[in-house]
Amino acid sequence: ALPASSWSFQDGGRQLGEMGGISDLELFPTGEKAVTAGHSGTLAIWDVTTGSMLARLHNALVEPTRIYDVQVFPDGSRIVALAADKHATVWHADSGEMLLRLQCEPHWHTVVRVHPSGEAIITGLSNMRV
Repeated sequence: ALPASSWSFQDGGRQLGEMGGISDLELFPTGEKAVTAGHSGTLAIWDVTTGSMLARLHNALVEPTRIYDVQVFPDGSRIVALAADKHATVWHADSGEMLLRLQCEPHWHTVVRVHPSGEAIITGLSNMRV
């Protein structure tokens, strides 16, 4: 298992916990929480100060698949994850409810970004196409 760690310039590092291999992580806009994306297809939301897991998100409707990229919306209300199953999934950050699932076929998209307005997401391919 590969742990995530929180580092502070004042007090050093703090382990956030373990959930298998971590492929990406992102801080929430306030800096109080972080979300990690796992090779197992699970997202975990962490309290950065205490290191405790606040929530675990996964799609029970599909086979678990590696998550390549995760982003938090600018207002911190939603999370978008891009997975190896060629889907981008938007989650409500507080309730854990899956809000939207977008198919990115015919290619595997490996990068996702949220527009600063929070009104659009952009996915990209590893061959530099958007």
